[in-house]
Amino acid sequence: MSAVLWVLGKALAISVLAWLAGRLVMRGRPAAVHVIWGLAFVAMLTLPFLASNAVPKATIYVPSAVKSEPAHYDVEESGTAGGSVERATPVMALPEEEAGVDWARILMGGWLVGALWVIGRSLSGLWSLRSLRVRASYALEPEDVGLDLGALSARVGVRRPWELRQSTSPELATAMTWGLWRPVVLLPEDADLWTAERREAVLLHELAHVRRRDFASQLLAEATCALYWFNPLVWFGARAMREAAEIAADRSVLDSGVKPSTYASELLQMAAGLGGRSLQLSLTGVSVMYSSKIESRIQSILSPARQRGFTTLQTLASLALAVVAVSALAGVQVTQQPGHRSARDKAVALANVKQLGLATMMYAADFDDVIPYAQSQETACSVIFPYIKNKKVYESPSGSGRFQFNLKVGGVNMADLVSPSESLMWIEPVKNEPAVAYLDGHAKIITADQKAEFAKALKQTFKRRKNSKPLPKNYSIKW
Repeated sequence: MSAVLWVLGKALAISVLAWLAGRLVMRGRPAAVHVIWGLAFVAMLTLPFLASNAVPKATIYVPSAVKSEPAHYDVEESGTAGGSVERATPVMALPEEEAGVDWARILMGGWLVGALWVIGRSLSGLWSLRSLRVRASYALEPEDVGLDLGALSARVGVRRPWELRQSTSPELATAMTWGLWRPVVLLPEDADLWTAERREAVLLHELAHVRRRDFASQLLAEATCALYWFNPLVWFGARAMREAAEIAADRSVLDSGVKPSTYASELLQMAAGLGGRSLQLSLTGVSVMYSSKIESRIQSILSPARQRGFTTLQTLASLALAVVAVSALAGVQVTQQPGHRSARDKAVALANVKQLGLATMMYAADFDDVIPYAQSQETACSVIFPYIKNKKVYESPSGSGRFQFNLKVGGVNMADLVSPSESLMWIEPVKNEPAVAYLDGHAKIITADQKAEFAKALKQTFKRRKNSKPLPKNYSIKW
């Protein structure tokens, strides 16, 4: 038991240190986060092998011979006609106290059940990937995708052989890669409908995973989760490791020459096109759309700090889930009670305003970090339309009209913002619980206790470029 406690204590200490180190380097250093957790997982997997030498052994001394002691008797006298007779009665030894509950065995059994569940899940995923390659996909040649695969490999530094295949299953939601010695890059069934730019970006992303050997590190994380499944920091580390790998692969794509706004737009459109298709296989393979925090990746892609050395944007809210919610709720009509907003309306409004804010950030990234200048709502909507391509996003689900762009921020340079987290960018035109987006990238629903703060933000003014035209006379935001 002492060896087990030693392993658990060391594993907990390592995971806490890895978490702290990851927090210190998280901003802008995904490769460092990946390495930190990878080293932590290697160390944690070696602990059981080190325990036998690290833990002092308990010595049990066994006597060479056991002396037999004579039985003890109580002697009592009984009177008889002929005199007293001594009667010997053996004294019976009390039975030893029964052993208590064997908690060590129970805990070991519970650990084994959890470990087998994690291992079974991983093996099932690996078997599914094998079946997908053998039975539900076919090999592709360079002419099938219209790209020079050798040149793509060279752009991201892949020197080992790899295999390109396309799925025949409509359930596969996105591209993915797996394999240790001859990696497989698998495209979804609808990849034929993709533009050449999307195929190039997706293949560069997956090849970056191949170069980084992220599938091997993922297996390392799965093994650690199986051994320490009861430690929540291990699961956190496995997730952080995968998300860091995605961001690092994204940066490899950008370093290869793909335009940030183009790549971010393709990611957003792929997220919107997932629909109800399964991402289960991406839990085993390495997928371009694995991360539930697509918004964090897009933030990293468009970050002025990464491109020009300005302050990084704040982490956006859960954009991928918002896109799925918009797709699921498209065309659904909800009867709204007067003065009350349904949870569904608020969810759709929040998703829409997030996309509007993200599109505005994409525009700014393409124009020297200057927020689009507009003197009317129509102009504001039209300049970001190439980044959205869906007119429904402009509309409030409550039927109150289009989201309003804060014309005061038009022509403002992102680097000149004093407090972007308090500066309004898009506002839903409803009185009750409007959805709003801010210039740091986050969005939220304004609750009743936040109305005073919201009203103050509406009056805020900004430093605009010298050549900016004056705002329309008596301009105010309608909400």
